[in-house]
Amino acid sequence: MILRVMAEDPLHAAFERFLSKRDEGAFLIAIQQFGGRAPSTDVDFPVAHRICDVQLDGSAFRVVRVFDPADHTAKLYIYPTDSPSFASPGVPLQLGGAALQQWVEDELRSPADDRAEWSRYDPALRDDA
Repeated sequence: MILRVMAEDPLHAAFERFLSKRDEGAFLIAIQQFGGRAPSTDVDFPVAHRICDVQLDGSAFRVVRVFDPADHTAKLYIYPTDSPSFASPGVPLQLGGAALQQWVEDELRSPADDRAEWSRYDPALRDDA
């Protein structure tokens, strides 16, 4: 199973560029053009899950991924937040494909009380990240 990023998801591409190049200006422009709104309130955890919060030009933004278990697509939402959690890691962006599908299914079946053991789903991921 392959995780497909929605082809029309310019925020995902902008976020990956930001992670590699740390160009805040370009990322803010992408958020202004394509983001700024949270996912629908009809979508609950774990289908919608926080990746991280970032500080850009003095403002906090939340990065959330919505995964569709039916068609294995993912879309990022990036929007302002008044309650950032910079020190608390979210679901790793690198968790994808069958591993992401399994984690979502596990959380739907029996939500974890603690942080997930990401290496259980993908050996390349660290549990302390």
